[in-house]
Amino acid sequence: MFDVENFTVEGLSSDYKSEVTSKSITVTVVGPKSDIDALTADKITAVIDTKEAKGKTGSVQMPVSFKFSSTTKCWAYGKYQANLTISQSE
Repeated sequence: MFDVENFTVEGLSSDYKSEVTSKSITVTVVGPKSDIDALTADKITAVIDTKEAKGKTGSVQMPVSFKFSSTTKCWAYGKYQANLTISQSE
């Protein structure tokens, strides 16, 4: 398991801005042992998908997927969500 602290937000229209309120997310990673042994949390990014927000503002919980920055055959096991605050851009 890895505690991921790198977050990005995707799918948010330019009319809105977001602030990720989750500071970290613990993810279970599966894959070849050699790849997992070489993997560190800073090589994993939690990607928050806001396309389901559909104009919602305030504190929301959205689904998360994970991107691995190294050339690895690993993937995240399970379903994850993160908290963020969405507001209208000024």
